[in-house]
Amino acid sequence: MKLLMVIVLICAFTCPAVANGHFCSGENANLNCLKNNFSELYSTNYGLFWNILHDAAQKCKVHKNISDVIAFMELSIVIKGNAEVSEFFNKICEELCVSSPGICFEALSKLNEEDRKSCLERLRNPIYLPKPEIDSVFEKYQKIISLYFERQVGGTGSVRSTGGVDLSFKR
Repeated sequence: MKLLMVIVLICAFTCPAVANGHFCSGENANLNCLKNNFSELYSTNYGLFWNILHDAAQKCKVHKNISDVIAFMELSIVIKGNAEVSEFFNKICEELCVSSPGICFEALSKLNEEDRKSCLERLRNPIYLPKPEIDSVFEKYQKIISLYFERQVGGTGSVRSTGGVDLSFKR
């Protein structure tokens, strides 16, 4: 009986807030709360949902703080087929990839594998920017990375290590 009373009291204080979409209000109105309550916030407080999302996107665009970009990219999995949010997300990520590829690639490298694959799949299938524009960014960096890992012969005939990677020297 006491357990039931505790459950009723807890629900009395928390359920109305969740039902009204107030669980991401005040200091909790942030991207982390949006991620944890994606569907609920979208359906109960559409305005707050978009305010939080636009704020996070603006931080990616303007400040380009790597932790903000990572936090935004982690939404890729959470979106779960929401077409409206997917389009917005893709637009921000595609623009970031082309305008600030270094930050984009660093953020991608710090995501967990599932988030990284999801973001890369979205970049492979762009909605806003032409695919060749995004491809050219990846091709540019691929050339630099390939050059970095090429086997180089030093003046004494010794070959510098490529970290165990066997890349043929091509000229």
